[in-house]
Amino acid sequence: MNSKSMTASVLEDKLSFENNPELKRKYENIRGDIRFGLLLEYLDLFAGETAIRHADDGRFLKVVTASIDHMDICKPVGVQKDLYFKSIVSYVGKSSINVDITISTSSEKTGEVYFTMVALDSKFKPVEVKKVIPNTAEEQLRYSNAEKRREEFKLKRTEHAKFNFLPGEWDLIKKIRSEQGKLMSNTRVQHMAPMYPQDQNIYGKMFGGYLMKEAFQLAWTAAYNFLDFKVRPVIVSIDRIDFLKAVEIGDIVDFNAVICHTGTTSLSVKTSISKIHSNINNGKLTNDCYFTFVATDDKGQSQQVPRVIPVTPEECQEFIQTNRLYLSRKA
Repeated sequence: MNSKSMTASVLEDKLSFENNPELKRKYENIRGDIRFGLLLEYLDLFAGETAIRHADDGRFLKVVTASIDHMDICKPVGVQKDLYFKSIVSYVGKSSINVDITISTSSEKTGEVYFTMVALDSKFKPVEVKKVIPNTAEEQLRYSNAEKRREEFKLKRTEHAKFNFLPGEWDLIKKIRSEQGKLMSNTRVQHMAPMYPQDQNIYGKMFGGYLMKEAFQLAWTAAYNFLDFKVRPVIVSIDRIDFLKAVEIGDIVDFNAVICHTGTTSLSVKTSISKIHSNINNGKLTNDCYFTFVATDDKGQSQQVPRVIPVTPEECQEFIQTNRLYLSRKA
């Protein structure tokens, strides 16, 4: 199968907040920042368009979201300035397509997000697509970084399936249990919702961006509740969002968020999405989402957060695995 250059997939777009009051009002939250859940919806669509641009070869392939591999927010994202988006296909497996999206204003970069999309045929079966060829040093770096993220995910998936405490980790759990804080089991926030046709994608399934938006909003609510509504959580990164099963129109979906780790000023929230009633099957986990927030006051200064305390073996495993991510980000 032939290959394509990276530049063949490049897309650029803009959210014109400065000259479009209606668009600004749609995306603005009560504090004047961007509604991050809506931004995730937009990014999911943009990643899909980029992947289709690469995969399009006359076979009328479908493209769906497999995961957000990672997202970093390096500057607060507001709606006072226009936001610019530039996407590029950074790596292609057999049927998977990695899409990098850079977010910026006219003066500075504000974030970057990495998607993995999957190409499907008319029967929703994975199908091989053209490889991507890096030609410049910058493109080669993107290609190598995408390869690295793929390998890291495979390793983490293996570690999750065969979890063992590393030296010092059980001592950390015992230390945390001796401190004052909030039990992890008491930090859960949940809501259930039916899935409506208004939020379906062009293939008749629930739009992945909608599920991400709902997952983020619940995670933010759980974080704000954990902080006793005294300081506000600000999103700084997404560590992983996996789409494990498709959600159908008419499904009843359970969104369940829990504080799974705390640092000094940061807190991580895991949101799980499950179908609790479906015309097809019941009780199927469809998504796991990990969000990291920093607690800030009204002036944007970081604030100390309470300690979350894991008790059960499952909670301890979740805490330690998130702590490993936390330490890797600080390294």
